[in-house]
Amino acid sequence: MNDNPMLTALDGAIPTLKRVGTLYWNSGTVRLFFQLALLFVVPATAIVLALVYAIVHHRDANGSFQEFFWYYVTILGSKSLVQASLVAMAEGAISVAVASLYLQRHPRWLLCLKKAFTKLCVLFFTGILAEFFVLVGFSFFFIPGLLLKINFIVTTPVIVLENETSIFSSLLRSWNLTKGYRWYIFKCILSLDLVYWLTSFFLRLLLKTDDNSKPFLSLTFHLLIAIPNAVFVPAFGILKTVIYIQLMLLKEDLDGEKLANQIDDEEGHVP
Repeated sequence: MNDNPMLTALDGAIPTLKRVGTLYWNSGTVRLFFQLALLFVVPATAIVLALVYAIVHHRDANGSFQEFFWYYVTILGSKSLVQASLVAMAEGAISVAVASLYLQRHPRWLLCLKKAFTKLCVLFFTGILAEFFVLVGFSFFFIPGLLLKINFIVTTPVIVLENETSIFSSLLRSWNLTKGYRWYIFKCILSLDLVYWLTSFFLRLLLKTDDNSKPFLSLTFHLLIAIPNAVFVPAFGILKTVIYIQLMLLKEDLDGEKLANQIDDEEGHVP
């Protein structure tokens, strides 16, 4: 029997999202999550701004729809891959922090970051590969990309909490864990995605001053979008780890001792 109330299976998507909100806003670790997110949101935004700046200064202002379409695809694809690789590292540190909170510990950002950095290469390349598969899937009538996104949802927690050192074994482990719970995961992802999409939509409306304006090619737009990114990177990182722990509770009888063994390193833990 598990004496830790945090390590009790949640009853559906709504309790899961409530748990995410509790960990994010009521745990006293908001500053920690923002610090971990900004370490990677800032360089990711800088790279995207440099790409947009280069395109804006080399494109034809009166270019055709086809030209604009390929500018859009270039920026969106590059942005997705850059953010996937850098954000994966932020989410790795966030996963360690969330697991510590589940054990009723007080995580410290430097130790969480150190744990994630031991898996730097795996996190980086797995993030790129998973996002590449998802983008390719979305190009085939959307549904395959959505299924891949669901199947790879817990890849980052698997890497940092299970000491996976192989890119493909991490993806396969995530795939197997999500079996039987994909509808539950879909509802969790969709709920948080909707809030993010609405935020981005209103930012586009804010910057769209006329029918011919293209806010996606605006440096201001990508600078402003970094603000919700800094908020949602921790939210998605927390959600992925909560889903991972939920799946482990339901499928592999996770308890406090097992979770502690997964996150404790040779130097011990911070009480």
